[in-house]
Amino acid sequence: TGPVQGGSDHDRFDARQEDWTLRHYRQAAEELVEAVNAAGLDRLVLIGQDAAVRDFEAQLPNTLKSKVVARTSAPSDTNISATHWLTMVTPLLERVEREHESALLDQVRERGIWGVDETLAALQEGRLSTLLVPWGAGLDVYRCEQSGLVASTEEEAERICVGEAHALVGLKEVLPELVGRQGPKLEFLAGEPSERLKKDFGGLAGITRW
Repeated sequence: TGPVQGGSDHDRFDARQEDWTLRHYRQAAEELVEAVNAAGLDRLVLIGQDAAVRDFEAQLPNTLKSKVVARTSAPSDTNISATHWLTMVTPLLERVEREHESALLDQVRERGIWGVDETLAALQEGRLSTLLVPWGAGLDVYRCEQSGLVASTEEEAERICVGEAHALVGLKEVLPELVGRQGPKLEFLAGEPSERLKKDFGGLAGITRW
């Protein structure tokens, strides 16, 4: 019948379309909350056209909004494979991760400790909320065989391993036990932040609970 020129019918159509879109965003937001909670995700990147991303983000609860670290435009062909999606967003994800890790090191300067001996001691005393470890760390430690306590030197191991033997092991082998016992969040640093952790913070650092 020809193009719509305006009027009440056209206005009602726009209103219905806006209402449908809003309901769709709300439903998608609820599903995203469930997915994030199930997977234990810390950070989110939203992909889409600027207006759509803005409107969708407005429907997210504050707990989820705080996890959004970046926004980017969708490709012209949204039917690309998962591999192509990953290739597209990997540089963005890496930049976000490095920025996050650099910010953690800044927090260490403000309210943290660093150095292997100091950090291991604070970790085992339960004083760390976050433990920072360089990716691929090859550090060795001495572990008490019964208590599971660790030390960076044999002299310290002899002091804390009272009445029990100790053995030299890789830190990465005992990290799951140490972190599981004391409950800090474990952050592996890569790239420039990893080099900064080794050079400026002695290769191991943590953010304290108090």
